[in-house]
Amino acid sequence: MRFIIGILSLLSLAGDVQARSASETGEIAFVREPERRGIWIVSSDGIERQLTAEIDYGPDWSPDGSRIAFQRFDGEGSDIYVMRADGSNVRRLTDAGGFFGPDWSPDGRRILMGGLGRSDDGREEIFVMDADGSNFTRLTRSRWTNTRASWSPDGAAIVFASRREGNFDLYVMDSYGGNERRLTTSPATDMAPVWSPDGSRIAFISNRRARGQDVYLIRPDGSGLRRLTNNKALDWAAAWSPDGARLAFTRSRYKLDRQLIVVIDIRSRTRTRIAISAQYELHPDWRPVER
Repeated sequence: MRFIIGILSLLSLAGDVQARSASETGEIAFVREPERRGIWIVSSDGIERQLTAEIDYGPDWSPDGSRIAFQRFDGEGSDIYVMRADGSNVRRLTDAGGFFGPDWSPDGRRILMGGLGRSDDGREEIFVMDADGSNFTRLTRSRWTNTRASWSPDGAAIVFASRREGNFDLYVMDSYGGNERRLTTSPATDMAPVWSPDGSRIAFISNRRARGQDVYLIRPDGSGLRRLTNNKALDWAAAWSPDGARLAFTRSRYKLDRQLIVVIDIRSRTRTRIAISAQYELHPDWRPVER
């Protein structure tokens, strides 16, 4: 009976979202908790595999699909790790604590991240390092928080969120820092930008409505703003499908007692969900298509 009630609660949370098998959405890495905690993969044939069993978040596939970068909490802070796609050869890349949100460069040679570690002023900043953890470099320096960065598909630019004007807006800079320009000017909070595979759009999260937190789209020049979701729940942690036709994201209730992964078709706005088997399933990331 408890299982049935749980499923009904999740269906209520999803609204008119339809159930869908993983085989229809492609291979997705995600985080599951608190039961069977860790990073999981839903494969293209619908089979789930557990890769880690630690307090891990933010899985991010390498461009060739052979590795996954992620953040791991060890009780004192979080650092960036990398493992093979089968969960083997786990390697720690940072050791200062306070790093999160890894994002591979399009050529697979570097990894972006946000965090407090190695910041001499105690604020969140954007950092980059080589994929082996060397050549660690700080990209942003301002009086306010800079966080949640994403590469453009050509590797020439980076979009990120910054609180330098009093609230979080989106900014774009070149791939080595500098030449910053403001992309959004809303009085609301704009966060977690993610560049589309073809570079034509940026998905981000915002609370621009009186109630709710939605997924939005905008062009890199700041035009074409479009709200993609409209729900009383909280939508966050968006990730593009390899073909740029869909977005996967986490949907949470206000009480945060349920979180599930929803996939939305950009053109039709049809929403579906991948298989649910835990109270919290979050941080989806699509595996790149092999070339």
